[in-house]
Amino acid sequence: MTAESVWFITAWGLVGLAGVLAVWALWGDRIRHIRRGLPARCPTCWYDMSVSRPNEVGAYQCPECGKLARHERRLHRSRRRWCWLLPVPLALAGAWCAACIPEVNARGWWAMAPRPALFWALPEVQPGRPPSASAGQFSAAEELRVRVLGEFDELVPLYWPERVLLRNRAVGVLARDDASDAARVTAAHVLVRLDADALRSAPERGRANVILAKMELTYASMRSFRCRGTVFGNIGARDEKPFLIAMQRPDRFRFEFMDGFPFELTLTKRYAIWKDGPTVHSWWTIQPGTETLNDLSLALSAATGVSSGSAYAVPSMLLTDVMKGSRFSRIGAPELLEDGPVAGRDCYRVRGSFRSTAAETMWIDKETFMLLRHDDFLGMTTVYTPERDVPIDPAWFQFDPDRQDLSPLQDPGRQPRPEGMPPPGSAMETFRRGR
Repeated sequence: MTAESVWFITAWGLVGLAGVLAVWALWGDRIRHIRRGLPARCPTCWYDMSVSRPNEVGAYQCPECGKLARHERRLHRSRRRWCWLLPVPLALAGAWCAACIPEVNARGWWAMAPRPALFWALPEVQPGRPPSASAGQFSAAEELRVRVLGEFDELVPLYWPERVLLRNRAVGVLARDDASDAARVTAAHVLVRLDADALRSAPERGRANVILAKMELTYASMRSFRCRGTVFGNIGARDEKPFLIAMQRPDRFRFEFMDGFPFELTLTKRYAIWKDGPTVHSWWTIQPGTETLNDLSLALSAATGVSSGSAYAVPSMLLTDVMKGSRFSRIGAPELLEDGPVAGRDCYRVRGSFRSTAAETMWIDKETFMLLRHDDFLGMTTVYTPERDVPIDPAWFQFDPDRQDLSPLQDPGRQPRPEGMPPPGSAMETFRRGR
């Protein structure tokens, strides 16, 4: 028998003892007289009044203490032994402690705290994955993350008073001016999952965080996803990187992009990552040969830089079980700008800094909460045409390096640049003038 089993049996034994004591204290007298019924007794001193007779007004008077009972049914009350209830709270407290001992040994004394007592630690919770049990003594924030928040995929089931308390705590954190960026991210994710109308409930100071959190939850909840897009830069003669992303849960994924040399107008390089089952494959024009991997996050990380971030921005929101946090959870000091259109769709415009660098702007569809445009801190703009929960041809999750003409991604030709972007090569021209 394991130690956990011993503590489990001990906890339930104490619960059973508390139940027996409570039943005996409240209904033990009635149980003792269950066959013949309760005898007639004084309701104050419990003197036997079986042979007592009512007076002229129909009342019964105790010859021992003088208590006057106006009705006969008062003489048949069940006797409560309140002193037997005193050990009940102690037994229940002991049962709670015994049940928590295995968790205390693994995570520390905060494992014994009730969940509502942990809500005050919400501002200290850090985004990312929950700590493992091998981390040793957990803080209150780490305990809250493990027992309530999880990995932000969904909260654990909460009772409605707990939901109200946690929601109000999240709103309070978003309203604070001194709250850290990490605290705002956590509070926004909690509020989005607890309140269907989180954007209206959020204070003005935290609306941008709630929009970003709602966008991340939208992508994390998709069953399938398909998107074509283009990264526009300002260095080369063309500097366009068309790409596609396809995902179908549970184990199908594809990312592919095309690129050209800086001073060429044709796109001659291709990078593909695909997964149809447990194995991940990648292929790159400048490194011939298909590489086989077991970790999709490693393959996407290798392609992030050369793809100008398109291999990480949206996939990090889709693959929450694979990637180590969404890119947009790292946006600092987000603020809500004036709304703007992208391809005829009204969008929220959220501006913030990524890892304390220059500001960047996200254009998020008001209706679907999907990302349509991203102006990053390097001066590049990425345009997306996303589709969610659509059927995807299984051929999209296969790639043949010898038959690249069959790929769904081909050079679309030179595309119009997004509004507000400088012409191609403007950065190089600025550099030459500076010299």
